Amino acid sequence: MSVPTHTLVTDAVERSGDRQLAMLVDGPDSYVVRTIAADDIEHHAIFEILFTLTDHPMSFLIATDPAVTQGNVLSGQVDATCALLRREPQILGGDRLVGRFHELFRPRAVHSRVLPAPAPSIARQAGTVNLSYTVFIEGEREHWSVVLPAVGKASVRMDMAGELGVPR
Repeated sequence: MSVPTHTLVTDAVERSGDRQLAMLVDGPDSYVVRTIAADDIEHHAIFEILFTLTDHPMSFLIATDPAVTQGNVLSGQVDATCALLRREPQILGGDRLVGRFHELFRPRAVHSRVLPAPAPSIARQAGTVNLSYTVFIEGEREHWSVVLPAVGKASVRMDMAGELGVPR
């Protein structure tokens, strides 16, 4: 499999509107590209862009078409992540959706994971999928509520878990 070109990376970053990423990918020597194994993703290729000129580990994910001719930033980009999942019905309709959404969308600069309790929930109604789960991130618990509509804008709400009555 080929890897994204510098032009593909910078075009995807520009479309994301993330100015910090734009500064960090200013030259092809400012990052390396790593292919991410994702056997459950059939219609996209996933790549991690790892910065080489930062003083601490930083990266983000890009999804491309299988031919690696166009791409979108996923990390922190809920609409791009939702668009990918709409084109991957085996994930959108499956029971691994919470984990896969989180892995594609989550900030890459910090370690985070979905907690098993309280149990993550997936509610599907009229083409919209609602996810509700608790994340352990930077030593704190956060409750994430995600709305992935069949059309239109997706949304993510992140609240400190203790503020919502979820035990810390």
